[in-house]
Amino acid sequence: MKIAITGGKAEADFLIASLKEHHKLAVINQDSEYARYLADIHSIPVVCGDPRKVYVLEQAEIERFDALVSLMPDDADSLAVCQLAKEKFNVKKTIAVVTNPRNVELFRTFGVTEVVSSAYMISQHLVQLSTLSSLVSSFSLENEKIVLTELDVSSGSRVSGLPVCGMHLPPHVIIACIIRNGNMIVPDGQTVVRTGDRLVVLSAAETQNKLIAIFMPETDSI
Repeated sequence: MKIAITGGKAEADFLIASLKEHHKLAVINQDSEYARYLADIHSIPVVCGDPRKVYVLEQAEIERFDALVSLMPDDADSLAVCQLAKEKFNVKKTIAVVTNPRNVELFRTFGVTEVVSSAYMISQHLVQLSTLSSLVSSFSLENEKIVLTELDVSSGSRVSGLPVCGMHLPPHVIIACIIRNGNMIVPDGQTVVRTGDRLVVLSAAETQNKLIAIFMPETDSI
């Protein structure tokens, strides 16, 4: 792949080290001292200049590159670089690292392909963990090789309305019973799972994550 890396310091250093062996890189950095450092330590050409300027991107020859990564310290500058790369230089994919997590959705509406925010990612992960903990409880048996899991079927769950035979359960999984309105049901293949049900499931420990994923709401994943 042909990848442009604009701005940044430690992040740029890390990306260059990770990518330079297998990809063609165009590196642009507005800090002249750091640009020299990157060029020296990685033995690659580095364009020193402001990547918001057309002539700087022209000097870096990023026309029709596969991707551009913007590591600019100011989010507005990152957006400007990404839009310029896409509209003027036909870069296929733009990736912006933002400092303000509120800018994630905004950048996406402006056409930035991927937007990375550590705070936003942590927030989304915590939401998923909260959802997961509200739906699942489990404990291990037989030296943790077998897991007994209780799974609540929430509104929007992938399995709500499906018969047991249509749930595409992973191997080594047994639905021991379904708790519905305080009553226990021993299911067969034609038993339909409903929102509000709680399923008690035995499985091999290595299949538990796949099992849980089947029960998650459509917008969630683990």
